[in-house]
Amino acid sequence: MYDLIIKNGRIIDSQNKIDKVADLAIDKGVIAGVGNFSTDAESSGSYSPKQAKKLTRVIDATGCIVSPGLIDTHPHIFPFTQIGTHIETLCFTSGVTTVIDPGCTGPGNYEGARWYLNMTKVKIKMLLSVTTLGLLYSPGYEENLDPVTFNHHKIEEMFNRYGDELHGLKLRLDKGRAEKAGCTNEPLMEALKLAEHLGTKLCVHCTNPPTTMDDILNVMRKGDMITHIYHNRGDTIIGKDGVVKEAAWAARKRGVYMDCSSGTIHHSFKTSVPALGQGFMPDTIGTDISNITAFTSPRVFNLLRILSRFLALGMSVNQVLECCTKNTAQFLGMENKVGCFTEGCVADVAVLKLLDKEMPYEDAEGDYIVGKQALKCMMTVADGEVVYRDDDI
Repeated sequence: MYDLIIKNGRIIDSQNKIDKVADLAIDKGVIAGVGNFSTDAESSGSYSPKQAKKLTRVIDATGCIVSPGLIDTHPHIFPFTQIGTHIETLCFTSGVTTVIDPGCTGPGNYEGARWYLNMTKVKIKMLLSVTTLGLLYSPGYEENLDPVTFNHHKIEEMFNRYGDELHGLKLRLDKGRAEKAGCTNEPLMEALKLAEHLGTKLCVHCTNPPTTMDDILNVMRKGDMITHIYHNRGDTIIGKDGVVKEAAWAARKRGVYMDCSSGTIHHSFKTSVPALGQGFMPDTIGTDISNITAFTSPRVFNLLRILSRFLALGMSVNQVLECCTKNTAQFLGMENKVGCFTEGCVADVAVLKLLDKEMPYEDAEGDYIVGKQALKCMMTVADGEVVYRDDDI
């Protein structure tokens, strides 16, 4: 007897190398197994109200993809920032069950905001900005990148107190902010020193870098992340010869995670098309979504829109799902806990349908490509509980 069986779906689990039509069994909030599970009277509808509590709930996912709950590497979340989006509405309608907050808070305001971590069914993993107040509000408030202003003591205090919540540091590095602080790559070097001292990871925003992408790529360490890898502002990962730079390949080989979080300005086809054509795919994919772009901007909208854009760019369903499950779970150090169907792991599930649907996808410059398929969320399960369900399933 199980709490929930999702039957007849195409189960795709990169962590466990599963891609087959099978059933998924869930019991007491965890994955009970992948296989062929018999059902009881409820599946045929022949049960009474008195019996209902004793019967396994069965959902037929024929024609659907059954994936581990998706992980978004880059949503801006309310109340951590004033431009944050309401996370449950955004996530559960998109098959997302875990998110990484990209440094919306810093050491000066993290404690005042962390109460929200226990107020939602979405699992939130936090990055802490190296700047005092993080991305409190933007536009209109910009982080001070002068390393002199980094509060080392307070940052260390936050990691000592909340190390189980904080999964790394975040640096939003770009030419404009660096120039205002009278520096170039000094904030990067200081952030790396901090991360090394704390024994944690560093995630670096790299759009419009102060100097070159090589300067950033060459110093990143195994386990660190570079986000917005397909931007087209300032120096990029594509050299003047149209070839992906050796520094990018070397960083990947070293174990640096290459993240494409699109936002409205961070994904250009001028960068992604040649990069993907040369086999330089993202390791992880996120939205960089906010309350300005959620469900409105065609460049963002939600995570499934962004994944569908990568399908139009030539990636396979398995590849895009791996970026939002196995790979992101590895970045978080949570393999076999989230992003997979390992027996005993958290029962987070995204039931998706791959529609044959012609869709235009827009990049940062307003250029378009047209895709032939689009992913739609049919059902989302978080901790074994159905939290969203389309009326077609």
